[in-house]
Amino acid sequence: VYGLGLVKAYDIESHQAIYPRIIIDQSTLDILNSNHPYIAKDKDGLYFYDFLQKRISQVDSRLQHELKTLKFNIIQNAVNNINDEKIASKMNWMINYFNARCQYNELHYFITKEEVDSFTRRSASSL
Repeated sequence: VYGLGLVKAYDIESHQAIYPRIIIDQSTLDILNSNHPYIAKDKDGLYFYDFLQKRISQVDSRLQHELKTLKFNIIQNAVNNINDEKIASKMNWMINYFNARCQYNELHYFITKEEVDSFTRRSASSL
């Protein structure tokens, strides 16, 4: 499939999607409306699919476990990639995104600097 949509998608992915997010093109926003509950505006002004808010809004018995697992995975990946600037910036974005969703929904699963530092120390001591 070739066309303007593919070219736009490639351009967005290669030049704007620096962080782990699905950016929504302006033409799609015009159709969906930027007030859609699962579309968020990021600090850089780009809109993206708010996958975490969608999952949080579907409250069920697995949500608590999934948030704890996601939190652990984010911290682990942040620590494991601390020396890779490109990946570290993506993990920083994930930490900020995770914390923002938790704050917005009044969930107490925040990722703190102390937790990341503690995990870093534990990882270093196991080497």
